[in-house]
Parts: sequence; C-alpha cells; structure tokens
Amino acid sequence: MFGNEIGSLNENLVLVTAGKIKIRYGKKYIDLLDDKGNLNVKIPNVLSLASSEDDMTKNGFYLLNNNLFAVYDGNQY
Repeated sequence: MFGNEIGSLNENLVLVTAGKIKIRYGKKYIDLLDDKGNLNVKIPNVLSLASSEDDMTKNGFYLLNNNLFAVYDGNQY
C-alpha cells in the first residue's frame, strides 16, 4: 500500500552509513544531517537586535536595550 517498510514498531532502527543520510521525496533528495552530524533544519531568525527604534522597520520581534518589542504594520508593542 505505502511501499516497503523498514524496521519494526517493537525494535529500534539503526542506520550505519559512511556519511550523509538522504531522504528521497518525489524527485528531490533532502539531506537529513549536515556535515557535522546535526539535523539539517532551517530555523528562521525570529529575533533581531536593534541599536535604535529607527532600526525596527519591518514586522517582527526586536531586542533593544534588553527590552523586547514587537512591530506589526508599523506599530510597536
């Protein structure tokens, strides 16, 4: 139904490889780990450092003088 299964719900799965682990998704290959063995995930920066209120021009979260600001549609909160 879904293709071949590897592993069992009753046991752990161990992969032994010379390097990278790739997952095929359609016609694309995705690296599961980076070159240092860490998970290869993209985490967006949600916090920006600002040196003044003039730096806070786009929507987002800013840290200014140890205070956290949220900016949305030009309004600071």
